[in-house]
Amino acid sequence: MSPARITVLIVAIGAAALAVFMSRGLFGKGSDEAAAAPPPPAVVMAEVLVAAANVEPGHVMTPADYRWQKWPESDLAPNLITRAAMPTAAEAMAGRVARAPLIPGEPISPEKVIDANGGSYMSAIIKPGMRAVAVSISAETGAGGFILPNDRVDVIVTFAVRNDRGEQAYAAETVLTNIRVLAIDQAEREEGEENAIVGKTATLELTAQESEVLALASASGTVSLALRSLTPAEVAAADAGAADGGRIADPRFGADGGPKGAITVIRYGLSTTTAAGGR
Repeated sequence: MSPARITVLIVAIGAAALAVFMSRGLFGKGSDEAAAAPPPPAVVMAEVLVAAANVEPGHVMTPADYRWQKWPESDLAPNLITRAAMPTAAEAMAGRVARAPLIPGEPISPEKVIDANGGSYMSAIIKPGMRAVAVSISAETGAGGFILPNDRVDVIVTFAVRNDRGEQAYAAETVLTNIRVLAIDQAEREEGEENAIVGKTATLELTAQESEVLALASASGTVSLALRSLTPAEVAAADAGAADGGRIADPRFGADGGPKGAITVIRYGLSTTTAAGGR
């Protein structure tokens, strides 16, 4: 072997040895630093009271409806119920009424389950600021009995009108939209396998202004309820606008005792404008 090849071979072996040495030092230093790094702080957990299953509004809670669940202490809200603060909460809160729907694992707060003692059951499930107002219905005006508690309905009133010649006709108007049904007669929830309740009275959850509209509509004619689809987005939007009168579909029902405005009646191809309110 020539001296030049021997020299190249020696240089290559030296470079390889240097690379191995440096890599061992580098990785060894990283391992030492990792070993010397402090462990991440442990997450301190608490136990909070949550719903054990799906709960519908108006449900009377039992101890089996509650359970304890691990929850980071750093994320504890002031209104959550902890096992450390109230170890017998499941037993102590039995008999309370669910004001809103609950899903499994949802934390329980005093605002979601109400103590109905000292007040009526219905007053416990009405949302704050709302009213429970009853309206007479029948199978014909109540969607054939297929309207159940917690369904959503539109309120329609049919009333008599007279044209300028004194002829009587009838008109119908939707006065309220997307209204929650609290009860049919005195049934506040669907029982067993029933899928229809034919009642004589529907109790609706309304704002103060909506209550006046319904009272005026009831005095002006026949009130019917139209069953709506339970679309979560529509329900949320309607409830959000309730305080601003967003669910009042026909503002012509004013404080002067009847419907207001003009209604066009088409009879035998002839169009006649009538003034509403002349019953």
